[in-house]
Amino acid sequence: MKKTIIPRILTFTLILALFLSSNAIAAKSMLDVKDIGFYLDDFLVLYKDGTVDGKGFYTSECLSWSGVSSIRVNSGRIIGLKSDNSIPYLYDRSLKLELDSDWKNIVMAAVGDSHAIGLREDGTWVSAGEYRNGECDVDDWTDIVDIGAGNGFTVGLKSDGTVVATGKNDKGQCNVSEWKGIVKISVGYNHVVGLCSDGKVVATGEDDNDECFVGRWKNVIDIDANHGVTLGLTSEGKILITNKRHAALDGYSGHRQIPENATFKNAKRIVGNDFVIAIFLDDGTIDIYGDNGEGACDFFEKTESSNNKEETLSEDKCKDIAIEYLNKYLKNPSSLQIHNTTCTKDGDKYLFIFDYSAMNSFGGYTRSTYYCMVDSKDGEVTLAYSN
Repeated sequence: MKKTIIPRILTFTLILALFLSSNAIAAKSMLDVKDIGFYLDDFLVLYKDGTVDGKGFYTSECLSWSGVSSIRVNSGRIIGLKSDNSIPYLYDRSLKLELDSDWKNIVMAAVGDSHAIGLREDGTWVSAGEYRNGECDVDDWTDIVDIGAGNGFTVGLKSDGTVVATGKNDKGQCNVSEWKGIVKISVGYNHVVGLCSDGKVVATGEDDNDECFVGRWKNVIDIDANHGVTLGLTSEGKILITNKRHAALDGYSGHRQIPENATFKNAKRIVGNDFVIAIFLDDGTIDIYGDNGEGACDFFEKTESSNNKEETLSEDKCKDIAIEYLNKYLKNPSSLQIHNTTCTKDGDKYLFIFDYSAMNSFGGYTRSTYYCMVDSKDGEVTLAYSN
């Protein structure tokens, strides 16, 4: 039984992801963006209304999320806090992590290579995943204002500007006890970066790709660390990248290259990894450079060029059409019992999800889920999946 259900679920997930990624962006622009997260050249966009969008094999699993207040992306794992303080969303490509009922009222969270850490409203901690390296030994941490997680270790920034760390320290990634005056931390796969109040930057951990080569940086206002790279933004708008072969620097094979000697004087934040970077500007716009394999660099251009047509069919009318279409698949349409209906409006289309029961060939009732899309212009229906 499970062998037949799982492929169907995966098929629907891919269909739903394609539908949302091609239509959900039409109603939003970069001015609506709250945050962006990158994994390889995949990317996830969090909008101010709590919805998410993006493209890529991994991030496609998250496109149905809603009510999201913040996201963290690290090593192919994505955690999204919910605005209603319920259990956070979690995508884990290796299926090793699972958040249980203890994960409620979370105000801060981070996800690493094989573990997740969350801070509750009452100041207590919760964790999931691996713990053998001591990466989850944070119960005695207090006055924490930010946390980050990497490959078997966890780092916390305290309100007094000091930093604490626990877990694997084979590359010196937890050697942060001497740091002072830190206003922001960022954690990569095996290294940690700290932004000092005087605009200088400190780093510790793996340095195979010069990710800790930040000692000469100055006048820095923002940082971001990821697998094999450290990024910095100066008060003059200069972009600092430790990896000199970064896709945003070489322009090779269709990469979008940062213009030579470019400065972004109204920039306030930088987010990225060793493939792509996003520069947040004061006017709400975002410049993206680097690997464009999944369309990250062109994403907002396509979004804002989308032209929504005037709606001609109401949601109720589209729902009626969808139910009529559903009846075609039932052996006894009069037995249809709808328990719940979920509807999402994306551009000129409605996506309906019906939780329903219908009489089966044995005279009993079978409960199923039906997904379909209705074009609000012509009423055309596409069956996405029914089980």
